[in-house]
Amino acid sequence: MVDFFLNNLGVIKNISLFLFSAVALAGLVYVYVKIFILAKKIPKINKEIETKQKELDGKVIDGIRGCYEITLGDPHGEEERSKKRIEQEIERLKRKKTCFLEEISIYKIFKK
Repeated sequence: MVDFFLNNLGVIKNISLFLFSAVALAGLVYVYVKIFILAKKIPKINKEIETKQKELDGKVIDGIRGCYEITLGDPHGEEERSKKRIEQEIERLKRKKTCFLEEISIYKIFKK
């Protein structure tokens, strides 16, 4: 048994080097693909944040324009709830973007 390993040590070394390099290559490909996918998602999230921010700004501006009118107001608080919902969506998108950026930085650290 020992003679078999000693006689075939070069073959065993070559096979193990091939397997190690194949696993390392697969890992690097996975990291690069993951970084690429996450980097593609960030601009989409930025556009969503910008859209929601414009919607919120429009509601605030409409609220300012309406302050010169005499109205009974919003008895059920729909306008405030709508503003709060949009603010929470913006915060959720910002957190999601931050998580993606952290994942990219972690993958870049492991890549080195």
